Amino acid sequence: MKVLVHSQKRSEKEKVGWHRDGRNIDYTPNGIRKSENSNKTLYTLSFTLDFAYSDDTILIAYSYPYTYSDLVEYLSGIEMNEKVSEFCIRKTLCRTIAGNKCEYLTITSKNNDTKSHKRKCIVISARVHPGETVGSWMMQGVMNFLTDVNNPEAELLRDNFVFKIIPMLNPDGVINGNYRCSLAGCDLNRRWKKPNQTLHPTIYQAKKMVLALSKERGVAFFCDLHGHSKKKDVFMYGCNYEDDPARTRVFPLILSKLCPLFSFDKSR
Repeated sequence: MKVLVHSQKRSEKEKVGWHRDGRNIDYTPNGIRKSENSNKTLYTLSFTLDFAYSDDTILIAYSYPYTYSDLVEYLSGIEMNEKVSEFCIRKTLCRTIAGNKCEYLTITSKNNDTKSHKRKCIVISARVHPGETVGSWMMQGVMNFLTDVNNPEAELLRDNFVFKIIPMLNPDGVINGNYRCSLAGCDLNRRWKKPNQTLHPTIYQAKKMVLALSKERGVAFFCDLHGHSKKKDVFMYGCNYEDDPARTRVFPLILSKLCPLFSFDKSR
C-alpha cells in the first residue's frame, strides 16, 4: 500500500491534498528480534518518493490524518445544528493528563413515551490507539448516520436506544503524535481491567459510565472502533462466552450478510 503524502506547493498550485504516492515499496523482516526471548523479528518499511517541487514542505502519513482539532470542529458543528440538538447532547467525560477534554455525545429521541426510560444503551468508542485514524473516520460516519434528521432508520434507532458516543478515547496521544500509547506511555486498550484514575482517566471514566448504564438501563452493545496494520476488509474481534458461544457471533454474522465489505471469516 502506498504511503500518504501532502505537498504544500502542490496543494497551493494544483489544489491536490493528501494523496497516495511512492514506488519501490517494500516491507520485509530486518533480522532484529522483538525481544531476547522471541524468535519473531521486526520489519522495515522502505519506499521511494519523487518530489515535483524544490524547497517544498512534505508531510508523510500512514493513513489519512484525523486530528483532535478536526473532532472538536465536527462536534461544534453538531452542537450548533438546532434540529440535531433536539436529540443530541455534547458533554465532557473527563480531562486527560494534559488537561484536554475527552468528550462524548448522548443521542436518543426526546419523546415522552412510557418506554423511553427502558431503552437500552449502545456504547461506541474510537481512537484509543492514536495512530489508527481510520477509527475516527468510521466514527464520523457513525455520527453522521445517527444524527441524520432525514433518515428513518436513524430515527428508528434513536427511538429505541440511547447511544453514548466517545469519539476519541486518547486525545493526548492524538495531539502528541503517538501511534499506540497515551501521554503516560500506556497502551490504554490494555488498561480496562484495572484502570487508574490518574494515569488512565479516560478509560477509568468510560468504564465507570458503562457500569452505571448497565445498572440503570442495560447495555445492549459495546463497540470500540480500531484500525489494523495488515489485515484488509472490515471485521470484529469480540468476547467469547464458553457456555453460549453463539451469543457474540450473531451480530457479525448478520452484518456479513448485509454488508459485502464485512468479513465474518476474519472475525473472531
